[in-house]
Amino acid sequence: MLVRSPGTIEAIARGCNWLGYLCLPLWLSPAQFGSFSLLLALVLLVSAIGTAGQDRVILRYVSQNKPVDNNIRVSIAFITSLFFSIIVFGIAYFALHWFNMADKMVVHFGLVMLWGVTQTLYMLLVSMCRSLNQDQHFLILRGVYGVVKLCTLILISATTQSVEYLVIAEAILLLCVVCYSLIRFRCFFIWPAASAIWKKSLLFGLPLILHILAGASLGQLDKLMIANMLEVAALGIYAFINSIAGGVFFIFAVVNIVYEAKVYQLGVSDEAEQLLGKMFKISMLSAAAVLLLANLSLPHILEWVDKQNYYHIKTILILSLAYLIYPFYLQANIRFSLKEKTQYIPMMTGAAAAANVALNLVLIPAYGITGAAVSTLIAYVILVLLAQWTSRKV
Repeated sequence: MLVRSPGTIEAIARGCNWLGYLCLPLWLSPAQFGSFSLLLALVLLVSAIGTAGQDRVILRYVSQNKPVDNNIRVSIAFITSLFFSIIVFGIAYFALHWFNMADKMVVHFGLVMLWGVTQTLYMLLVSMCRSLNQDQHFLILRGVYGVVKLCTLILISATTQSVEYLVIAEAILLLCVVCYSLIRFRCFFIWPAASAIWKKSLLFGLPLILHILAGASLGQLDKLMIANMLEVAALGIYAFINSIAGGVFFIFAVVNIVYEAKVYQLGVSDEAEQLLGKMFKISMLSAAAVLLLANLSLPHILEWVDKQNYYHIKTILILSLAYLIYPFYLQANIRFSLKEKTQYIPMMTGAAAAANVALNLVLIPAYGITGAAVSTLIAYVILVLLAQWTSRKV
């Protein structure tokens, strides 16, 4: 059935995430939503790094055809990620104090750490379901969990307007689904004594940290920098507008699900390039339509719900342009994978992330959230130019 398709389930899960964080500002003030966005950005950034690339190890090496090897790979992945994520969150704790941001944490850091570590384990479990073709559990882990989380966050924000309760709900829901999944997959966990597989898993996964760091930085680090340099209310406005413009990433994900596998099946060929061109056109036209509708309707919708303080025309226009050009990068990214030249991807994302950080340091103090949007746009332009040029040359 369509609802059991991993692609459909992933689309539903991503849609629920996007819709949930889009609805919270209906009941939260910019300062409250800014506080929540700060915590969310911290969790997503640090947990992504905390996987130590082991989610990719699972996707690469775990399959239904290797039952004995699966137990060793999975156990190494969870042990490595658990300890590494704890270490990374410890570094994040000291970094918050170093940059004088600890006072902006509205909840105890232990709760944030629980949320983040379970998020790391959740990412590994999602990879396991994909590798082992566990479609039924993937439905629970992504689809059912996404719908429940959406309803819970809306209910809590509408009734309590409490950031602390939202964080507690996020942590408890994630902990429940992770514990359920770990119990279900308990047969995979042993103590892995094979040193050769330890070495191979670490050598494969750890170099991906730089790529993960760069990719996560483009999406989350700018929010942490805004929180450090400006008031959390400004972050709330930026995060809301970023969610509006970033809705097109849902379109890109769905289009990728439909076309990416077909491109790989064609191999390096003119037919594959033609299909990439079709995928690019659909992504661009769909994104342009959605962004145009969002820019035209947003001020009227915010006026209707009496939330005009969330509107910032310059920021939404700049971010809309930044995300509109993203399909150029997606096209190049698939071309790299098609040609088995993925080693170029970390270098490009790293260059774009470094440019984003450097520009944020200059533009945010001078121009506020508009400066953050401009730095994002420039970073994406750099990413697209590097990706398109390199993918056609290699």
